Amino acid sequence: MGEYENLPKLPRGWGWATVKQLASTQPRSIQSGPFGSNLKHSEFQDVGILAIGIDNVLNGQFFKGKQNRISHEKYVTLEKYTARPLDVLITVMATVGRCCVVPEDIETAIITKHVYRITVNQEIIYPYYLMFALLGGQTVKDQIKGQTRGQTRPGINGTILKNISIPIPPLTEQHRIVNKIEELFTQLDAGVDLLKKLKLKLKRYRQAVLKAAVEGKLTQDWRAAHQDEL
Repeated sequence: MGEYENLPKLPRGWGWATVKQLASTQPRSIQSGPFGSNLKHSEFQDVGILAIGIDNVLNGQFFKGKQNRISHEKYVTLEKYTARPLDVLITVMATVGRCCVVPEDIETAIITKHVYRITVNQEIIYPYYLMFALLGGQTVKDQIKGQTRGQTRPGINGTILKNISIPIPPLTEQHRIVNKIEELFTQLDAGVDLLKKLKLKLKRYRQAVLKAAVEGKLTQDWRAAHQDEL
């Protein structure tokens, strides 16, 4: 068992693997964004190459709403930080553990500080399965929480990230798991939409009740039946 001996027992055919073992063999397959003077906030601009920050990495979603950019000239010096399609992104500072997958239609973009990029070996791990495992697996969350450093701004470093253990089913089962998660999430989203509509209807009904009350409509039948008493 070795390094996995204290981890929960898995279903038959599953196994434990570290993030490092799941990464591609190509250089810089696990890469943090540039720090310090390598990329200053003053170098961000409205046009140019997209610079992905922690605000773009939501839980299970790549958010395009906030867009910092850098010049093409600056990108040449930071090309090693390029985010590739289907890379897994994870935040490692402040909001530790938010995770998403880079869209396949991503424009040229780099990651910035506090974001790590994981290029996975897709022969053994489905990027979306790794994303969900990092987001939702209790054992994985406990590992991240147990290793989080810093009081005012908690964070994890590359060594910690690389050594997080992930439960790995066969690749075909990973795809089935992701499909099932997305199916259930779609149902949940539909339920949330329905609840919002019901809440709006209830609010309108409440206002109608109050309006009828102050106009005397709620008690008009009683008044009609008790006119002699009025």
